[in-house]
This record gives sequence, C-alpha cells and structure tokens, in this order.
Amino acid sequence: MQKNKVEGGYSGPPALVLVISVLMIALMFLDLGAAPGHISAYVLVIALHAVIFGIPSVLYLVLRGKSFSRSIKKGIIPRSAAGVVILGTLLLILQSCILKFGVFYFGYDYSAYTLYGSSFQVSASGVGEWILMVLALAIVPAVTEEIVFRGIIFTDYRKCGFWCAATATSLLFAFIHFDFPQFLIYFLDGLLLAWIMFISGTLLAPVIAHIIYNVFVLFLEKYIWLFSSNPDSEILFWLLLIALYLFILFLFIGVAEGHLRKLAEEEEFAPEKVSRDKLLGTFFRVFTAKPMLLEYAVFTVVAIISAL
Repeated sequence: MQKNKVEGGYSGPPALVLVISVLMIALMFLDLGAAPGHISAYVLVIALHAVIFGIPSVLYLVLRGKSFSRSIKKGIIPRSAAGVVILGTLLLILQSCILKFGVFYFGYDYSAYTLYGSSFQVSASGVGEWILMVLALAIVPAVTEEIVFRGIIFTDYRKCGFWCAATATSLLFAFIHFDFPQFLIYFLDGLLLAWIMFISGTLLAPVIAHIIYNVFVLFLEKYIWLFSSNPDSEILFWLLLIALYLFILFLFIGVAEGHLRKLAEEEEFAPEKVSRDKLLGTFFRVFTAKPMLLEYAVFTVVAIISAL
C-alpha cells in the first residue's frame, strides 16, 4: 500500500482498464448483432455497458474515496469554451474520416455498425426503436467511455502533468477497443478528447463531443466514404477535406488560446506541472506499471488472435 502511494497510484488506472478489458474479451464471444430483434440487441448493449464499465468504475471510485470523486471535473460548459467544444467535435469527425478513408483506406459496410467487435444492422421501425438505437449505439458508449477515461483515469493521472495523463489515457482508450488496424485512430481521438476536456475544464465537453461523433458514425459517415471512393472526384474531395480540417484546427487553437488566456487572467487556470528532471521518470513509471504491462500483453495477444 505504501509503495502505491509513493508511486502516485500509477497502477490504479491500468488495473481498472485491465478489468474492463477482461470483461470486453468475454463480450467478444457474444454475437450481439444476432440477438433476436433489434430492440433485444439494443437493450442488451445498454445492460452490458452498465456491467462492463459501470460496476468496475463504481468499485474504483469507492476504493479511491470521496475526495477523488469530487476532484473529477464536472459541471456545465463555460460559455467561453462553447467554441472549443464545437470546433473540437468537428476536428474529431474530420480527423477520423481522413485517417479511416484517406490514410489507411479501410473498407466500409454502410449497412452495419460495429461496436466492440459486434456488428449491428442499423435499421429501426418506429420512433421508439430509433431512440433506443441511438441510446445504445451512440449515447451510452460515449457516456460510459468518457466517465472512465477522461473522467476517472485522466483525473488519476493528472498529477503526472497533462501530456503524460493525456498520452496514458489515450493509450488505454485505444487498448479497450481491441481493433489493431484502427489503433492509431482511437489513440489520436483520445488525445483530442483529452484536449477538449482540459481546455473546457469539464467532463461534459468530451461527453457531448463523443456523442455527436458516434451519431455521425451511425448515420452520416457512410456518405464520406461514398464521396471518397468516387474516382471522378477523389483527389479534389480529399484536398477540400484536408483544407477544411486545417482551417478548423487553426480556429480551434485560436479559440482555445483565447479561453485559456481568459481563465489565466481570472486566476482560474492552474494546470498540473511536473519538473523537467522528474518528467522522464514519471513517464517511465506510468508506462511500465505492472497492470500497464499486462494490458500491453492482453491487447497484443487479442490482436494476434484476431489477425489469424
């Protein structure tokens, strides 16, 4: 126990993700898309999220104590940070599309939606079933993942400095998806979501950005793929999409800088800092903690098995 306190609790976050990973591996043996009826599949997805993410997270918060729970950045989004959330969400969407279809050339089945290795036919009859589908495939995954990663894990790593916390959080975020071909995409998306939370100062910001992104993937991403695969306009399309991404990135940086400057003037912005002489050692301890090493091994084994 004393050793864990000295190390700053570096083993806690990867241990939490390791538990979630084990439960996620068990989920891979279930073909959720084969559940009888769309409604049954959607209800099952919601229930499994409650078990896989909810139970380990609640136990973790209980073990860490009330003071830790109170330290998680909650609350409404400041008006001055609204632009950060809007532009960050657009960056998240464009970044993923460029990497998926422009850099890695992933194929796309626009009749299905994939979640943790299970495929769903995205169709519904009636308003109620549409709402349930969005809840199960877009809202619940975004909320549970953000609470775990940008909420609990980022907060636990925050003492290590922003870049260490963001990198470790994003790495663990990419691991739990067990999608080796899209590992870099999940990692970079995690970094951007960490930035959105850090700049806005509230967990609600990445939750909203993640929900909107999931809804985009569910209903609109197929059109990006269709446009990008058209040989008659492919080059022009990608030039315009990359130009749009760079333009929004420029705006995002400007708006974020303005918001952070405003907070600094009001003395409400005090990021955690780690001295340079301790930074390398902190990174080493974070990324070589025993549960983190086990998570590397689990992800590697699952990736190899999936590739066979």
